[in-house]
Amino acid sequence: MVRRSSCRSATGSRVGGALLALGAVSALALGAAPAVAAGPADDGMWAKAEAAHARSPSRGDLAVVAAEAGKTPQAIVAWVAANVRFEPYEGLLRGAEGTALARSGNALDQALLVQALLGRAGRKGVVVGGPLDAKAGAALLARFLAADGAAGLGDVPRLGAASGATLDDPGAKAAVTTRNVKDTGAVDAAIAAAAKVAPTLEAALVKALKPRKLAPPRQHYWVELDGEALDPVAPEVAHEGGKALDERGLAALEHRVVASLVMMRKRGGKVEEVPLLRVPLSVAEAAWEPLELSIWPDPKKLGPAPAGLEGDAATVARLAAAPVLRAALLSGKARHGAAAFDRSGRTWEIGEDGAVGGPAALGGALGGALGGFGGGLGGGMAGGGASAEKTELEAVVMRLEVAGPGEKAAPERVQERVLFSGAAGELPVVTVSLLTENQALLAGERERSTLRGVLAARPALEALAAGKKPAADALDPSEPAGLLTRWADLRRQVQHALMTADGAKRQQLRERTGLVAHVQRLQAGADGKLVVQERIDLVANPIAFVTPTGLHDASAAIRQGVADTALEAALLGPSTDAARKGTAWALLADPGRLEVKRKGALIEVAGEEGAWWSVDPTTGTAVGRVPGGGGQSMLEYAYEAASTICAFSGLFSMYAAATHDDQFYFETIDKWQGRLCSIVTGTEMQQAAMEKIGDVRGALWKIAIPAMLGIPSMSGPPPR
Repeated sequence: MVRRSSCRSATGSRVGGALLALGAVSALALGAAPAVAAGPADDGMWAKAEAAHARSPSRGDLAVVAAEAGKTPQAIVAWVAANVRFEPYEGLLRGAEGTALARSGNALDQALLVQALLGRAGRKGVVVGGPLDAKAGAALLARFLAADGAAGLGDVPRLGAASGATLDDPGAKAAVTTRNVKDTGAVDAAIAAAAKVAPTLEAALVKALKPRKLAPPRQHYWVELDGEALDPVAPEVAHEGGKALDERGLAALEHRVVASLVMMRKRGGKVEEVPLLRVPLSVAEAAWEPLELSIWPDPKKLGPAPAGLEGDAATVARLAAAPVLRAALLSGKARHGAAAFDRSGRTWEIGEDGAVGGPAALGGALGGALGGFGGGLGGGMAGGGASAEKTELEAVVMRLEVAGPGEKAAPERVQERVLFSGAAGELPVVTVSLLTENQALLAGERERSTLRGVLAARPALEALAAGKKPAADALDPSEPAGLLTRWADLRRQVQHALMTADGAKRQQLRERTGLVAHVQRLQAGADGKLVVQERIDLVANPIAFVTPTGLHDASAAIRQGVADTALEAALLGPSTDAARKGTAWALLADPGRLEVKRKGALIEVAGEEGAWWSVDPTTGTAVGRVPGGGGQSMLEYAYEAASTICAFSGLFSMYAAATHDDQFYFETIDKWQGRLCSIVTGTEMQQAAMEKIGDVRGALWKIAIPAMLGIPSMSGPPPR
């Protein structure tokens, strides 16, 4: 979660770290190894990084906010009123910390922030809700429409030399230049695509768009303390007829994301759904937290490689023949285990210790989400022996559903993606890193997140350098995947540029939940070598715009949608025309003739090669889609065989950054090496890995420098 200020775990390979924590590589034992001396690049790194982190805590850190706001109820309400902007979305979307981070929120989220700050001052307030009359609602809407829509999206003053890192530091100039060149190129490409493609798309849609007007709020919330109404949003309204909200009442107002894995299988000639995992998540709690859904072979049931095979061929053969597959969802600190399954469509018994037993009865229930194995993996399938009736695996599908008061009008409430089809030769190694958005990523939060991840790596690196095995918890991801925070930060820059380019005044509106996925899978290439397939997938786009009159600005939303699709392509997309076929580039390079058709509540604008734009006619919000529904087709990259780091999956991406010419390669490199090695090898690589710790430190320093230079100060004008 970007707003956290504490550091608790390493940032390296996210799948590898999750797998260690899940216990799938618990058999690995670290052999004796000599301590490794710190390299020159490590001199002062931790001290400078800690100092920069301390100088610029997250704006969502309630301890910092409480110290600034004061302890009296009146001071707290006054601080929230002066520093938090009103937004007219429905329901509980951000919570106290998210509202403090965004410095904006509706009446309910602002009331929750007041309640949380009162609690830190030793007082217990009650959140109360009641109807809002039309005049007061219109006044609140007018306040929102008159505000600066680009507030918080642009750059802000930097700490610069005060962070302890200057461009005189060794490697600092190169590190900063490399990142700036890459980021600027991606932003420029997105803006250019918006200018080129959006007019054509808008012209094709002009008769189909029916922008709606933003309705004023009809419900209001405040905090009551000792009979007094504490209301930072509308203190002038009559606070009568309100109803106190308990936990159940608040839960009913929450925005949620429900993440599910469903196995589709044939039995008796009919296709049936078998639920493997279903986890509802509060958006206020899941936003900007590590969130990963993974499928991998059960390592204890892998057989030996076929005789006569070695290298990639042996690895492919073992994975392709894996008899039992596992899946899990990592959400923040929680791990939710799915039912085990196989390629024939059977589910398997899971014991209380997480060990896979025999086949389960057909139609078994979900795997336990609260069992003991690996801090949440385990539970068990429904009892009974395996049935002799033949089944056949059709696919394993990821299903993502957004739900909540603000999602009622969302036309794409449920999105599905096939993660594993069981086709011959398909390898069961897949992960989906998800970024749940309830607000824009503000300037500097990407850098704060990166720096927290760097600092979180310290315990694991020190343990490794001392020849000790780090605890599994020290390898858990502590921040969202680096590529996704980079995506969110560049999207912020594009949004700011588009909103301020023509001088027109408009307001951004995020009344829905945003979901962006980074999908990675391991496959055998045409030559038999291992390749990594990956894509960025904008699952749900929450961004809309409204004019000063309250009408949804479809033109602005279309431009943003085109720019978002261009960012997807720029961050991962290939450069050749041949490689662009079937990807989002087909929609961007040459829009060509566009065919408009209605599909339910949406409009689909078909482009070339099967790609299309999915557009909400009431807002103009647009998402580029390719066959399969994703934002990109799977793009292939050569598999990096860095076997010397096999035993330390949680540190692989940092090691790759240290050994690659581009120090930011860790953001897009495959994250499967550590996981794969932990499954198919053993501990024979450990000694060589230990000798690379100094390189890892050097890579971290290259990563930390631009982060420290890019962190804004806490001071600045309020967003109001």
